[in-house]
Amino acid sequence: LDTGQVVEPRPCSQDSVGTPAEQAVQATVQDDLNNIKEASKEIAGVLETGQVVEPRP
Repeated sequence: LDTGQVVEPRPCSQDSVGTPAEQAVQATVQDDLNNIKEASKEIAGVLETGQVVEPRP
């Protein structure tokens, strides 16, 4: 997380220094994880429905 702030600085983290910046980074990380989980669910749903909607001979 410490190196992440340096490698990927956020505009909000520049304004706030200390714990607020760390909380913001943790929030963005959690959002990214949630987006990945939702995307994986959507992909799985598309694959399942795709097999039903488009049956192969």
